[in-house]
Amino acid sequence: MITAVIPYKGETLGKSRLRSALSPKGRADLSRGMLQHVLRQMDKASSVDRVVAVSPHPLPSIETVPDPGQGLNAAVRAGVARALTYEPDAVLVIPADLPYLSVRDLDAMADGVADDWSSGVVAPSKDGGTGGLLLRANCLIDPAFGQDSAHRHEQRLRQSGRAPTILHRSGLAIDIDVPADLDLLGDQLLDVAWRADARDLDGPVHRPKQPRENFAGTDLKE
Repeated sequence: MITAVIPYKGETLGKSRLRSALSPKGRADLSRGMLQHVLRQMDKASSVDRVVAVSPHPLPSIETVPDPGQGLNAAVRAGVARALTYEPDAVLVIPADLPYLSVRDLDAMADGVADDWSSGVVAPSKDGGTGGLLLRANCLIDPAFGQDSAHRHEQRLRQSGRAPTILHRSGLAIDIDVPADLDLLGDQLLDVAWRADARDLDGPVHRPKQPRENFAGTDLKE
């Protein structure tokens, strides 16, 4: 049994590094759209039994743990603590900004601990961060999300005496943090942000020249 934890800053606090490219409404709509996509994939994945979100505000139709407001790792700790009350075999931490996450990615994370030799699964993001972290309930580590966190998570899991599985998948690697990342968005989610900006801004919006639809082979219409 796997319980998933999704840390989500909310529509007003999230994606602050996109300020130069998107209006507040554009950032909020994009953030909400990516969260909805992640939740849809969780709902369809047979490998995930339960989902817990961590957010400053309650989210509809999903159990929400209050964000303690001390940064991402504190939010993850709060989510993991709640997840453990359900006595899962493993806890899966997934960011809310993975526009190409698929059911296959989630199943691949679960398969990574199918054998007892693996202490957990680390899925690096495109910049060396962590796009997915699966922890066995008997091999928990303190979360270390942030720059180069994939390496830190790997090292901490190795200290358990068992090596982690390192999983490279585009659906887990492509997150949206800075304006340059908008070039990786397919038209469907990108248009959510541009429509919001068209209502919010008087001037032109900085739109990537060539948005790449279905960059990672995931259909966002699911």
